[in-house]
Amino acid sequence: MNTQPVAGLTLGAVLFAAAAGRLPRPRRPRERDGPLLAAAACRAAIEELLWRGALPGLLRRTPTGIAFAMTSTGFVLAHRRHAHGSALVTHALLAVTLGSVATRRNGLVVAVVAHATYDVLVLLDETPT
Repeated sequence: MNTQPVAGLTLGAVLFAAAAGRLPRPRRPRERDGPLLAAAACRAAIEELLWRGALPGLLRRTPTGIAFAMTSTGFVLAHRRHAHGSALVTHALLAVTLGSVATRRNGLVVAVVAHATYDVLVLLDETPT
């Protein structure tokens, strides 16, 4: 049985809880939310494939720790337009956690699902963080 999607769903919910300081309280999706939620999940997948897949591959000759720091920092800086103060800390936590998960065997699937889960929970949260 492939447990990667379940691990990703769980990790995404845990990351949300850590960032929000509480368990997720998602509202029921409305019909018009479909495209927004699909776009959020796709964007999360693209970000993970870029920051945890392609860029580390391009940096394979760079020492692992430096490549990890570069891609994590890049992820945070790419989100700075929408994140200020404690939200930057949250993005740093996401970058380090998702980067750590992605470096494991088949971890990119878990990172993609976790990131998509986190983003969807943020969009559906009844009490915005």
